[in-house]
Amino acid sequence: EQREPRAEAGREIGATIQVTNFVTYEAPDADPLTPLHTRAIAGTARPVARIRALDSYAGSTVLANPTGEPVALLDALLPAAGFSAAVKAYDRVLLLVTLVVALLAGLAGLYFGRWLATPVAALAEMARRIGKGDFSPPVPTAEPRELAALGQAMDGMRHNLVELTDTLRRREAETLRVRFGGGIDG
Repeated sequence: EQREPRAEAGREIGATIQVTNFVTYEAPDADPLTPLHTRAIAGTARPVARIRALDSYAGSTVLANPTGEPVALLDALLPAAGFSAAVKAYDRVLLLVTLVVALLAGLAGLYFGRWLATPVAALAEMARRIGKGDFSPPVPTAEPRELAALGQAMDGMRHNLVELTDTLRRREAETLRVRFGGGIDG
């Protein structure tokens, strides 16, 4: 009756489960689980290891009664081939997830790069036009906030240049009128 639940639990997790009576346990040198049992009993290191002689990964723990007295050693052994296959499958899934995340990050970078580059290019074009003396169109509004502030500053500069140019033209026209007797209109 005790063996059946243990065997069923072992089948569910794909492991072999062994229970050894603590009172009758002797640490035989020939048993490949002895170093693992020693660590489990001492409680000093993780009692988990690959046991090459059994071609398995094993974990061991001490089972105690309600008073804390050790009563048994519980060992779980997973076949190395099955465990290695699970690790390889996990590695493939992890690699796939990493590639998908990298692809999404790259696409997001391209999208945000274009989102940021488009207003920068528009502001650069506006700066070139202002540099050539074309003050007519207003500077386009832009996102994000920093580029919008730059666009507003450029539009203020454009507006100031328009006013300055108009003022200079009026003064030039006045100077020409005064100098040549008012025969020239600006």
